[in-house]
Amino acid sequence: MSSTTCYPSAGRPLRLVMVGNGLTDGVADALLELATAMGHWTSVQVDRVTTANFSLGDHMAAAKVDKSRYVPEGVNAVIVQEQSEAPGFFDWARREGGLKAWDTSLESVKYFAGLAKEANADIVLLENWAYQDGDIENAIYPTFDVMQNLLTKGSRELESASESAAQDGRLHVVPVGEVFRKVKSRAAGVNDDFQELFWMQQASGHRKVLSKNGQWLAAAVIIRSLTGSPPPLPVGSDALKARLAADIPTGPGPCDGNPQFGAEVNVTPQVPEVPKGGAQRLGAGAMALLGALMAVPALA
Repeated sequence: MSSTTCYPSAGRPLRLVMVGNGLTDGVADALLELATAMGHWTSVQVDRVTTANFSLGDHMAAAKVDKSRYVPEGVNAVIVQEQSEAPGFFDWARREGGLKAWDTSLESVKYFAGLAKEANADIVLLENWAYQDGDIENAIYPTFDVMQNLLTKGSRELESASESAAQDGRLHVVPVGEVFRKVKSRAAGVNDDFQELFWMQQASGHRKVLSKNGQWLAAAVIIRSLTGSPPPLPVGSDALKARLAADIPTGPGPCDGNPQFGAEVNVTPQVPEVPKGGAQRLGAGAMALLGALMAVPALA
């Protein structure tokens, strides 16, 4: 595909592959539904290669053994999502002179960019969204806004480091987290639209799993970023979806994966801490990530 035509024209099939973790699953379901409803393509297929708590480093190791699931025949784009906190580690890595988890993120995004290019497909990085109230167990992420600052900047760092390996020298960044921030800013003191993006059964300080509304908005941002325009609202959509749809950026142009936002991303260096309760509170993938972090002598 050329850099000016992101996806097949009308009357042709569309096939996407989503690579990620448990957070990615629901977004893939919503993406399939939205893309199919557009009626633009003869068929829409969204393959999922997702495992709970997996990082892109875990997926890279799996793809080196068998890449067929990651770049199947006829794929148009590979959409990757990193572990929920890892993209924000770039600043910590710089201050400490290196961090294995961040180095692995850089390596894995570049690897998938090259793998997608071999298949004549676009590579897409799904920008992570911050937890609704920040992460109570990680001191570098005390609030949504601080966490989103780091995740957004980290996504741009991953883009810069990987685009040379990508098709047409371009890695699409889908700014889901920044659209969520826009909802938060717009709804502050007015309504509960921002809270409606998250599955509320999670404890405060850990809310990262999206509700059906959050999954819908994330999928709509993907459609907008990769096709140039957001999907039309379904007939009979409620007022909440209408408001969320209005938060999706419309510029600057077709097939641009990086809509610009007026707010500057400010990064405030802070030192992380070991999660309260220790590693037993974490899944296998998260424990591996924690082990990689704690391997840095300066943080011991």
